[in-house]
Amino acid sequence: MTALVAVIWRPTPDRIPAYGKVWQFYRPLEFIHGLQWKTFDAGGPSFSRAASRNAAVRYAQSAGFSRLVITDADCIPEKNALLEAVAEADDTAVHLPYTSCTTYHPDGRKAGNFSFTCGGCYVTTPAAWWAAGGMDENFTGWAPEDFAFMLAHETLVGPMIRHNGVLKSLGHELDPSRQQQETLDAGTQRYRLYEKAHHNPDMMRALVG
Repeated sequence: MTALVAVIWRPTPDRIPAYGKVWQFYRPLEFIHGLQWKTFDAGGPSFSRAASRNAAVRYAQSAGFSRLVITDADCIPEKNALLEAVAEADDTAVHLPYTSCTTYHPDGRKAGNFSFTCGGCYVTTPAAWWAAGGMDENFTGWAPEDFAFMLAHETLVGPMIRHNGVLKSLGHELDPSRQQQETLDAGTQRYRLYEKAHHNPDMMRALVG
């Protein structure tokens, strides 16, 4: 079941503890299940999860990985849901190894539970990822690229495939450099275009380019 675990990661001191916990989760899976760990940062002055995720998929293609897990460096799925998603991943759709998400404060206390979320951890093949257009690299910083990608996927491919389980979103202090208001505003404006193109394949294809 060899697959690439692509960790989207640009180190800042506040994020290192969560990153360490994610590493502790995946490390045994490399030896037992062949999930090979590698971090990705597309570079540039403003961190882009969208561009870094696309870079991970391009790397997987060039390195011969037929499947990959694309995960934020502060998210941990349940092992059984993850392994099920990796085993079942094919070119028909992107998989989400969870059906709900629990968020945590930096001190470890639970912050909330969400029955609907669509980011943090994906399991996919390169073909399934690009069938939805890949992630829009116009989104940078803290932006709704996850929700935009979901709308594109639903329009161009169909619903993402979910696997029963809970995704843990580990708490950390927010880095002000990733929270610039101009970036937030630009991301919100671009997301509105995805809302307009939802369920309109021609409009969505023109948007994702």
